[in-house]
Amino acid sequence: YYACIRESCHDQEALFAEQSSLPDHGQVEVLKHGPWRVLTFNGVEQGMSYFRPVDKKLGDMSGQVTGCRAERLDTGVIGFEYLRMMGILVAISCRHGQVSSSQAQTRCLCVGLGTGSLPAWLSQHVGLELHVVELDPLVIQIAKEVLHVPLVDKETAGPGGQLVCVQADAASYMRSGQCPSNLSCLVLDAYD
Repeated sequence: YYACIRESCHDQEALFAEQSSLPDHGQVEVLKHGPWRVLTFNGVEQGMSYFRPVDKKLGDMSGQVTGCRAERLDTGVIGFEYLRMMGILVAISCRHGQVSSSQAQTRCLCVGLGTGSLPAWLSQHVGLELHVVELDPLVIQIAKEVLHVPLVDKETAGPGGQLVCVQADAASYMRSGQCPSNLSCLVLDAYD
């Protein structure tokens, strides 16, 4: 990402900008730098996701199939090094029995969503059942509508293998009894 900016290989484009209802978050933006999407609060980076180009076939008005370039979220890429390290530690712990494997699927709670790159990676590539709690409803909206993170609401979630997202204060959520009781790990990526 930083090499892309340094080399000026792509112009910056604002994909989303809106004031958060949370005063500390201020102006929330999603900026596009080539294949990268960066979430910022008041101009400070909060997360980044990578979008891979894909070929897509579309039909035109006459029914002819034409080629089209599109992009999709690449859940195999985690932009920030500290998030990659957190993901690797969770994956190693799960593989080597440090995290309980007695349940059918290991459950993990992520506090803080950001661009959703770490929860999506853990869900898709490590096979964890992920629950994410995010304080800012605008961040959840961005993840779903702008970044296309495959989030589901707790009410519509089926059994395992999904990214379940809840809008709440993490401490209140954990005390409320709504949080899954048999968590194997907790990933903390929140700064408020």
